[in-house]
Amino acid sequence: MTITRVGLILCAGLAASSVAGSATADAQRRRPAKATLAPSALRSANVEAAITAAQQLGKSKSHKAGGELLDALAMGLHPLVASAALDALRSHAKQNAFDVVSFYMNHRSAKVRSSALGVMAMLSDKRAKAQVLGALGDGHRSVRAAAAEVLAAKKEKRAIEPLMILLQKGDKASAPALAALATPDLARALGELIGSAPDGLLARCLGLILIRPDFKPEEARVEVVKTLGKIPGNDSLEQLTNYLGAIPEKPPRDSRIEAERIIEARLGGA
Repeated sequence: MTITRVGLILCAGLAASSVAGSATADAQRRRPAKATLAPSALRSANVEAAITAAQQLGKSKSHKAGGELLDALAMGLHPLVASAALDALRSHAKQNAFDVVSFYMNHRSAKVRSSALGVMAMLSDKRAKAQVLGALGDGHRSVRAAAAEVLAAKKEKRAIEPLMILLQKGDKASAPALAALATPDLARALGELIGSAPDGLLARCLGLILIRPDFKPEEARVEVVKTLGKIPGNDSLEQLTNYLGAIPEKPPRDSRIEAERIIEARLGGA
């Protein structure tokens, strides 16, 4: 093979390679790029688009997502977008988020405050606990309910006193939270509220304590049953009946026997 022919073959190969490379580059240019979101996307005039952007950042596995959410929140967002951004931030716990989230804890929108509370509850900052406790005094029941649920889950004993006050005021969120926190001593303290707390709400709280499998000893359950027997009306009767349906008949429990006695006496005297 002559040198000239070899050269022609090499040139043809290089040309083909160049064409293939160019085609590949064109294909890559035509391929849609991975979507990236900046804080400006959350500040779009299109509220629905901004909410979608916040939700996408919440699902993102990028370590930058939390920072982008915080930056946007720091710049200020539409209330609906702020709520979505705060919900998304829960997937990217940022310990430096306290100042920004604290601002939204005082937002005029209860929905935003509730979303901020969800983030605040995740922060290890000591100031965060005080903020969550303070939310029990919020003016909107949805925020108080969210705070009560968080504090009950964390077994926060400092929540007991404000929750007792809320119970006496008739706040429905206080009953399940206090039931979750209840010890035998707290159950006795609740019994002292007969007449000062709404009968139905107090009965519900005591009924929820009774069906807790970890509420012990049996003597404490008997005491709660007797307390329920002192609350007038059908609400206490309903809670005692619920208790009987929630526990097995055998082995016999003193608390079950006492509940049956009270129900029979109440119905017999009706």
